[in-house]
Amino acid sequence: MTPSLQFPTRCVHNLTIDSLDENYIASCSSSGDPTICIWDRRVGSPFISPAVGPSHSPEAGQPGPALELKNVLAPKSSIWSLLFSKTKRGCLGVLSNSGHFKTYDIAKEYLSEECRSSVNETLGQGSFENYPEPVYTKHVRNVYSPFNHPSRGCSESERIVSFDFLNISTSNEPSIITLSGNGHVNITTLKPPGSPIGLSSHGVLAFGGPYDKGFKTIDPLSSQGLSVSEMVASIRTHVQPDSNKHQAEGQKTLSSRQNRERVLSLCHLSAEDALALLTVNKLRCQEGYLFDETRNKEILADDPYLQDFWEWTKRQCVECNVGEFS
Repeated sequence: MTPSLQFPTRCVHNLTIDSLDENYIASCSSSGDPTICIWDRRVGSPFISPAVGPSHSPEAGQPGPALELKNVLAPKSSIWSLLFSKTKRGCLGVLSNSGHFKTYDIAKEYLSEECRSSVNETLGQGSFENYPEPVYTKHVRNVYSPFNHPSRGCSESERIVSFDFLNISTSNEPSIITLSGNGHVNITTLKPPGSPIGLSSHGVLAFGGPYDKGFKTIDPLSSQGLSVSEMVASIRTHVQPDSNKHQAEGQKTLSSRQNRERVLSLCHLSAEDALALLTVNKLRCQEGYLFDETRNKEILADDPYLQDFWEWTKRQCVECNVGEFS
């Protein structure tokens, strides 16, 4: 007979066991502390009933949760429901009192066959199955926003008040059934996590869906024969056409660091413009940006702060009788 186990938890008001991997138990704390703990039953200490012997209190050095998820909800929110998926191992659903529903994909860290064999050799054949494995959060998905969300909210009567996982999904992602405050029932299949996005050394953005056979690319904005400084100035002009006007109006005096941050901060960029700005350093090198102070200042016509740096560098070289870098 398997003895009862105990864990050093705070106040717990909800528990759920992963039916596809019964080693893992999730618990959540009471309202005001939206924290979720993932426990591995293989590290729990045996519980001794008072009828059998003195009650057992957790030792200070007792292992804690395998994974702790803090601030899973907005401030002043509480967790209403906590459930593991019936069809996908490690998929944990969380529902708040504001109707905010999100899922966590809990995954195990990869352990090589050599590591598995080592555990079995040290502790005996088959011991690895009872050996606690490190886990981590692989994906977090917001399925339904809270009813009071500033842009994606709804009326309070339409918020989600209850949910459960189903086993009818034909995809790899689980399905859920939800109940709204107005009595509306809805069945939703979770969307797969977004595919990774990467930038190549050429500044090309490649993207594609999880089921696409190929992928699409977005190239940086073409310089069209312009120098780097002219290209950067052109982007700034059509993104912030009134930037010079605002600077001329002279609001409060800014430090040099704040001025530089204002120059470098551009909003509402297109993907092509953003990619072009990401390749500025490479393009400067192609124009000859190296150790010639005069040449560098010409290339940096769009950046007066870096021009000042090279002017200062030139003065320091003269004072120290070093001469020019070149």
